[in-house]
Amino acid sequence: MSKLQVLQKGEFTCQKCGYRDRSGEKLSIHNNIILCNICKTFAPNEEDKLKSYLEDKIDWRPLQAFRKYHVNKVQATTLGMQKVHEQGKQISRAPFGYKMLNSELIPDEEKKNSVRDIFKDFLNNISLNKIAKEQNLTVNGIKKILKNHAYVGKVRFSGILTQGKHLPILDYKLFNDVQKKLEEKTINQQTGD
Repeated sequence: MSKLQVLQKGEFTCQKCGYRDRSGEKLSIHNNIILCNICKTFAPNEEDKLKSYLEDKIDWRPLQAFRKYHVNKVQATTLGMQKVHEQGKQISRAPFGYKMLNSELIPDEEKKNSVRDIFKDFLNNISLNKIAKEQNLTVNGIKKILKNHAYVGKVRFSGILTQGKHLPILDYKLFNDVQKKLEEKTINQQTGD
């Protein structure tokens, strides 16, 4: 059952604590069971454990403070991440070829040349499988590396690219040549050429 189906039926009551939400905004669907966002946080995924979890009913009123805090915490986290992004800092873990030092992204001297090799090998028509084996990475890992703007000094958050504070490993020409080739390969696969 999707959230839309629940909203259409008008069923807005958490099956754990009995919390009612007329808008449905503070409710979630977890394994086809309606739960408020607080109860969902603690709900197990295994069906037998979930059934036992639901049998232990609780009163929704003591959870109100947590419900308000939960929304504020999510908003604060998102705002904090946006601020870090606007400062040009990396939000997630360091991409292959970089390492984090004192919360700063710096090139990893041992791996940065591997990043250059991956880009050059791809341009020289070496297969993704062969590159992955040589680098001891997966094909999907190689694809992510080839598309990652961090290597030209950019950071991405929520689909927005910003100039990073870190040193680039690659020059724009090499990166853009690879992007063009990736795009051509995608078009060729779609058209069957």
